[in-house]
Amino acid sequence: MRIAVVGAGAVGCYSGALLARAGYDVTLVTRPAQAALIQARGILLEEGGKKHTIRLKAVSDSQCLPVADLVWSVLRSEIMQLLHRWC
Repeated sequence: MRIAVVGAGAVGCYSGALLARAGYDVTLVTRPAQAALIQARGILLEEGGKKHTIRLKAVSDSQCLPVADLVWSVLRSEIMQLLHRWC
């Protein structure tokens, strides 16, 4: 399943990383600078004293949305208007 997580704040990054670790094809949709950092470094999860780097795709535009099986919006309410323009 291809999942697009729109909004890569704390909740979006954490849940996106968990989904990717579980085997889902996850793409985070976020600001350009943050997308570049996620692409380069991945997301660092720390659980039980162990650190795991989760690699996943990150983009700064809506190109991944038409091919996603599931689009999950993890945005603040004032940002929701941008998502409306993409759809």
